[in-house]
Amino acid sequence: MGRRKVQILTMLLIVAVIVVVALATLFYFTNQKLARSETNAENIQLTLDNNSLSGVYIAKTDIKKGDTLVDSTMANEQNVNDPSDARDEQTAGAIIAATVEANVYQGEIYTSLQKSSYISAEQLGSVAIVDIPAGTPIMANMVEALVITQDTREFEIGAVNLMVDQQENDVIDVRLAYPNGEEYTVLSKKKVQNLSLAHSNFRTYMDENEMLTYRSAVTDAYQTTGAYLYAVRYVESNLQDGATVNYLVRSETIDLMRSDPNIYATAEQTMNAAARMALEVRLGQLTEAQLAAVADGLNIADTAKNAVLAQNVDNNSAQIASYSLDNSTRAETTGNDPEEEATDEAADSTSTDVFYGSELDSPIDLTD
Repeated sequence: MGRRKVQILTMLLIVAVIVVVALATLFYFTNQKLARSETNAENIQLTLDNNSLSGVYIAKTDIKKGDTLVDSTMANEQNVNDPSDARDEQTAGAIIAATVEANVYQGEIYTSLQKSSYISAEQLGSVAIVDIPAGTPIMANMVEALVITQDTREFEIGAVNLMVDQQENDVIDVRLAYPNGEEYTVLSKKKVQNLSLAHSNFRTYMDENEMLTYRSAVTDAYQTTGAYLYAVRYVESNLQDGATVNYLVRSETIDLMRSDPNIYATAEQTMNAAARMALEVRLGQLTEAQLAAVADGLNIADTAKNAVLAQNVDNNSAQIASYSLDNSTRAETTGNDPEEEATDEAADSTSTDVFYGSELDSPIDLTD
């Protein structure tokens, strides 16, 4: 009986020793793990402290591609000093006040990048070239500067056929199509702002040269049966270069450009008078039936009443020769007969800015 008690006590003692050793081991390794965790946390905190950036601009709301970056200071200034207008689609075009809201704010972020990788205060007012979700730090390569020159103006465009799914901030070219199949780029890489699909108009920034070019194109579209202006959208505007403007402006616009020293230097490429007159000669060869067919096929309102810009081919050919584009055209037009030459010279001397219908007996004088 005594031996049995000794054995039991011995076993209990052994179990107790094992438990104590296990607990001590567990305690030791737990302390070691906690120590390592504390060390890691300190290292992480040190890393974060070393890579902390304050004053970084962060998206306050979802910013869409084409939106302008505005902080609270800019928004307050614009709302107080320079309120903008927006068109209310539900009230038949009534003008309502549009409040500018801040879409960025300054905050602190943790990053290994330099602060120069993110936008600075000087870049506020730039335009987003990609969609930026709310809470995203705004990097410098996500925006592009809005270039404003001395003659930049906000211009409302209302004579262009827009796409059925045209959207705010789309980047487009404006093109002019003529009834003989020729077409030209009038405006290149313009951003659609304050879009009103109900009224088929929008606003964009344009310089003096672009405004005159557009006005010339509108006149062409209204005075040529079957001609129309339309918009084409860029697929990825921040990756695609702008189209080259190759529209040939009207002679009246050329004269205005030449007389204005503010725009002459930047308008030289659009002032191709000889090519413009050659275009008018080609348009003048269209018949009334051809004009009507194009207008009806495209469902275009015929504001020109089956007319083209000019059908006085002889007169325009003579003018082309005066610009040294095609001397042979002048020879074919005037011929070698002195009486015909005298007749042509008299017609030129009495010529005014007139437009001819396809089968009209007399010109339509538009100088009044």
